[in-house]
Amino acid sequence: MKSLLSLSALLFFIMASCGPTATPEQTKETQSEPTTTETLAPNFVSTDVEINASKSRVWEIITNPAYAKILGAEFDKNAFMESDYKLGSRVYFKYEPDRVVTTGTITKLTKEEYIQIDYSFPGGFEYTERISIEENQNGITLKIYAGPYTEDLEAQKIVWKNWLLKVKELSETETL
Repeated sequence: MKSLLSLSALLFFIMASCGPTATPEQTKETQSEPTTTETLAPNFVSTDVEINASKSRVWEIITNPAYAKILGAEFDKNAFMESDYKLGSRVYFKYEPDRVVTTGTITKLTKEEYIQIDYSFPGGFEYTERISIEENQNGITLKIYAGPYTEDLEAQKIVWKNWLLKVKELSETETL
């Protein structure tokens, strides 16, 4: 069911609500170096999927603008992300035709392995997305760690899992 809140709607809700925000312990987690096993803080999504493809193929699906709208549709209809995926670059969460909803910054990047996008909002709210691509004996493990979320954590778990499954599908079957 695709009627779940999009990332942009969620971020708007978080900024406007008086709900819980990250504790110092939770925000400290966003400052750490990437690891293979994340300590799951409350209100964060942590999920992964196994993919039978190369790291370069998975990276291509995530970072190539040709797939942005396909992947963005997993968040919400007409949603997509736009970036050149370089360290320090902006990441724009948009709705078609070209309406920017929120902007993050790539604060950590290792090509074909890791992307961290950090968002800062008025009032001191911080949100982060970490995407890692790790080799394993069967192919690739693609992991996402994102948050914090407030009241719709369970819905966001579903949205992120669907996004991972779409990356898997495209990585294993699609070619440009």
